[in-house]
Amino acid sequence: MNNDQKIDCILEKVSSMDGKFNIMEEKINAMDEKINDLQSDVKSIKLQIENEICPNIMRVAEGHMDLDRKLKEVVTSRTEYEMLTLRVNHLEAAVEKIEKKIS
Repeated sequence: MNNDQKIDCILEKVSSMDGKFNIMEEKINAMDEKINDLQSDVKSIKLQIENEICPNIMRVAEGHMDLDRKLKEVVTSRTEYEMLTLRVNHLEAAVEKIEKKIS
């Protein structure tokens, strides 16, 4: 193999490598575009979470706190009602005993 053939062989390999580098560059550019799109999507999702989802979660949590407070009030009222009912029953029984003694 003479020098011209060696140079031709090297030029073919360099040309082949140049084509491969061009393909790699195209793929890298496509990946850069996809990454930019993903970054835009992530930013949009973050904004939606911050502006819509978090405030709505807070509203739901506040609603649950209000419901819990109201439930406790109802349970407390119900307990007081039952205690008063027991006292009334006891007092009625006492009044009946007194009425029997008087009669």
